[in-house]
Amino acid sequence: MGLDGVELVMAIESIFELSICDADAYKMHTPGLVRDYVCRQMQGRRPRCRSLRMFQVARQVLVENGWKRSEVTLDSPLPWNRFLSKELERRTGQRLSKPASCSWWGWLGWRPEPLTLRQLIRASAPRDWHWTQERIWEAVALVVSEQLGIPLETVSPDADFQAELGMS
Repeated sequence: MGLDGVELVMAIESIFELSICDADAYKMHTPGLVRDYVCRQMQGRRPRCRSLRMFQVARQVLVENGWKRSEVTLDSPLPWNRFLSKELERRTGQRLSKPASCSWWGWLGWRPEPLTLRQLIRASAPRDWHWTQERIWEAVALVVSEQLGIPLETVSPDADFQAELGMS
């Protein structure tokens, strides 16, 4: 397994909070096999608090970008930008929802009103949230796309990592 494979395994482990042994990692030749493995590992596991995970990741991203750790609270106004949303999606494996406090600007997309971390978490990690097979696939596909630097639409369950997705 090359460096791409090691980084991909580490990203999957981080998002799903599990450990993948080398023997199992070598057997995963397609994104679909990764999804199936994660589904088996998540079966019977009590779901962790997604809102806490989202807060921890958001705090880490903000601290890495110049915020003081003590400044990051649930009620801190956030500088909404594409970097923050993309980084949260990448690190949590979860697509972010448009927070309810955002208004639409027609063809310009949406413009955020003052947004707090609490609002972002409520919109993106609802209380009844849990890993389903569909959500696991979305997260795996997003991680594969990000790690290999390929368009998300090229990631399919049956695509071979080396032959079709260019993993070294």
